[in-house]
Amino acid sequence: MSDNTLCELIEEKNYLKRHFEEYQELVRDAQFVCKKCGRVAHREKNLCKPTKL
Repeated sequence: MSDNTLCELIEEKNYLKRHFEEYQELVRDAQFVCKKCGRVAHREKNLCKPTKL
């Protein structure tokens, strides 16, 4: 599992296509939302500017 933020991962070319299962694990049962980009994640460390949902 990656320690990069979702913002960093999505910028990687074809990340979703190549690592869709990993992405699903990162966002499953989301507890946090990024105030910068609006993405959600289960763990705070996977977002640039996380705030609790």
